Amino acid sequence: MNTHVNSTETHVSVTLFTEEPQVFSHSFSGFDWSYGSQGIAEASIIGVGEWYLNRIKVNIRGQGYGSDLLRVLLETLAIRKDFAQLVVEPGGYGSDPKRLVKFYERQGFVRNDERECWIWSNYLNTLHR
Repeated sequence: MNTHVNSTETHVSVTLFTEEPQVFSHSFSGFDWSYGSQGIAEASIIGVGEWYLNRIKVNIRGQGYGSDLLRVLLETLAIRKDFAQLVVEPGGYGSDPKRLVKFYERQGFVRNDERECWIWSNYLNTLHR
């Protein structure tokens, strides 16, 4: 299993592969991959220090691919000077928001009732350890 990270000033994407990837086409956010791709996670900067989780998409659930993608995405963001927190609003694409909330909370996200979202930050995760 390996990952490919594409990082620009405003966007980070992580693609997870089980086999050697082959580039299908180049797109705005990076490369569209075909053969061997098991999923993708993407985030974009939305304000000073604040990033938004655009999507996590996996081809097969229950294999840990979503957790792996999110871990690599968070590791990539955490070393950036312009990163303070990652925001997510669970739901979309026909998913079960309750299941997603449990997933994000297991990954260290904390609910922000005022903003009606979940937030991950190095600071919050240090407090909850």
